[in-house]
Amino acid sequence: LSYYHYDAQANVLLPASIAYTTGLINYFFHGKMEISLPAMGIYSIVDHGAFVPPPGTDAKNGFRGFDKIKLTLKNTTDPVNAPDGSHPQTMSNGYLVAVLKFHRNLAYTDDLDGELGMDDPASVFFDNYSWNEEIVASDPVRLTSLANGESAEFAFTFPTDGQMPINAVSTVRLSVVFKGILGSEQDAVVVAEKPISPPIYFSVYNASDYLRLGNTCYQNTDILANDALWAQLNARCKVGHALDSTCQASPMSGTLSFGPPGNQVLLTWDNSIPERRFARIAFLGDNDPSVLKGTATFTGGNTQIWNKTFDGNAGTMFWYRQIRGVKYNGANVQYLSGDASTSMGICNNFLNGDSDSALPIPAPLEGSERYPVPATSITGW
Repeated sequence: LSYYHYDAQANVLLPASIAYTTGLINYFFHGKMEISLPAMGIYSIVDHGAFVPPPGTDAKNGFRGFDKIKLTLKNTTDPVNAPDGSHPQTMSNGYLVAVLKFHRNLAYTDDLDGELGMDDPASVFFDNYSWNEEIVASDPVRLTSLANGESAEFAFTFPTDGQMPINAVSTVRLSVVFKGILGSEQDAVVVAEKPISPPIYFSVYNASDYLRLGNTCYQNTDILANDALWAQLNARCKVGHALDSTCQASPMSGTLSFGPPGNQVLLTWDNSIPERRFARIAFLGDNDPSVLKGTATFTGGNTQIWNKTFDGNAGTMFWYRQIRGVKYNGANVQYLSGDASTSMGICNNFLNGDSDSALPIPAPLEGSERYPVPATSITGW
């Protein structure tokens, strides 16, 4: 035989060999799944007030953080077409495990002074970024059946010593692993992966030691000492030459909720946020923050009321800002105070990283003021 014969055979056999190999690989690895947000619009949430030291977070070796992940999982496996017809590929009689892959901010502290910001020198980021990727896995969840094209929500719990830490930074990768029956295949393994956000913070601060007169906010004591400011004060705030109790600094109550009614996580602060203190949550969402939906309602003894429904805040995910001596990284910071000239209002709004000059920046927070107030209760999670 000459090389002409071998070339002719190769032209037939090599494509056939590749086709058979591709078919074999596709058969054993044809399972597909798709991860998306659950109905409440976030994958996980924690009350950052629960991280107030002592003992504080171990930024290098600790695994205290997000103890539960909720997600929607869809079986996107294509049916297997055979001479005897199309065979649906239902996932059944197996288990699911959620896996989180992450890096750490080694400079993290529970007052967020160690947050890595966009305007920090590059050396600060490189020195405090853990370059070794770490992995944590959830406890297994039983899957009875998930047909082609079918979606279902699942909740995964992580062990106490195996949670994704609160100081995870940069893009987090969320995976789900299925092992069980896929169609007629026993002991099939299917894996789906999706990049999600690192922890994003949302904070609400009690600035009731300030009152808003027109477009400017003044400390309550400054209004009492200035006749011109006192003259602008709404009559309802005056008792002789003193402030009515409804216009004095007072504890704040509030709720933060995510998700539609009936499928909602609700955090409550019951008259528990004093002046110069704040509430803060951390959550995991999609890398596109515009899909975030929630409602915040806060009230106080000086009758300040804030009720806001928000539908995402694109562009805020990697902002951090020094506010009253505290760095707030991520989404939003709201300063709440009473409007003593007309109705009720907000003294300062740090939405989307933009500051409003209405509220002066007084002395930095000190001691316990630098840490969030724990929520009174968390339900629906």
